[in-house]
Amino acid sequence: MDEFMAQFKVYTEVTAQKAKAKEREVKEWVRLKKKKNEYKDYEIMTTDINSYSEED
Repeated sequence: MDEFMAQFKVYTEVTAQKAKAKEREVKEWVRLKKKKNEYKDYEIMTTDINSYSEED
């Protein structure tokens, strides 16, 4: 029974580590997505519309 409990403890720790790693990965992806959107917004706000010709 002690061996089972030791293996179960290791399994639980590994599973928790994997979950934490996945959570960090998702947070990083969200952060990068937000940064990309902020950059796009900045590009839109700083675009000189006078540099484009009028189209009919």
